[in-house]
Amino acid sequence: NNVHIKFKSSPYGSISHGHAEQNSFIIEAYGSPLAISSGYYPWYGSPHHAQWTWESRSKNTILVDGKGQGVQSLEAKGKITHFVAGDKFDYVAGDATQAYEGRIDLFERQLFFVKPNIIAIYDRLEAGRQCTYDWLLHSLKQMEVDADAQTIRVVGDTAEMWTYFVYPETLSFEQTDQFTVPPEERDADKPLQWHLTAKSQSAADGSGRFLTLIFPRPNAAAGEVPPKVRGIAAQNGHAAQIEVDGKSYTVAFRDSDKAMLQVGELITDAKAIIVKKVLYD
Repeated sequence: NNVHIKFKSSPYGSISHGHAEQNSFIIEAYGSPLAISSGYYPWYGSPHHAQWTWESRSKNTILVDGKGQGVQSLEAKGKITHFVAGDKFDYVAGDATQAYEGRIDLFERQLFFVKPNIIAIYDRLEAGRQCTYDWLLHSLKQMEVDADAQTIRVVGDTAEMWTYFVYPETLSFEQTDQFTVPPEERDADKPLQWHLTAKSQSAADGSGRFLTLIFPRPNAAAGEVPPKVRGIAAQNGHAAQIEVDGKSYTVAFRDSDKAMLQVGELITDAKAIIVKKVLYD
């Protein structure tokens, strides 16, 4: 009856039984897998295993110009740079820059889990050249995509998950149930999985930012009003306001370490903040 989030940014690279999945996450909630690590394991190193399951395109991470992290490489490392766990929230930040083998200058992902069921993700990317960034999400079932609102809904057997892309404001979406290489033999008849790409063009200097809000909730709550999310102004960062379950939250992430983050009258040198206000009980 809980929400389970796994975040990976590992110093051991993608060697051996590891995959190219630095700064990736999976989410299971209220008995349903909602954001999955996709792909099957027909046998070690099979074409499907090597060309899909090992690769970043099968994980909930980011591609740069359509390419992922180094595969079967001890040097394709990630690193957990910050971690805080508490009764009200958990926070983690990972740096996966090295995993892209020199093709980017920075990929930092921060994840805020505000209990019981608000997940905020902020991605900072720098490439030194103009490029595309693909934000990936995988699920067992077809996702409901509202491209105009930039929202995604995943419906599982016992739970659903709403995803809101606050920034950038102009994403293009693609969804498929096909693997680049189909699974073989014992896994050939296993169910298809669904793969979503939210594509963004970087700035001219190669910088890219994603602010994404995710809300898993039990199917019993599916008839209730979905969370309300909107982007709000921030200096040296990105911020959003959330209204859900009678409460209002402001979440913000600092962009550059060289300046303060400002949201309204709040000024801070924190990497990330969340402010809660009770609207009604």
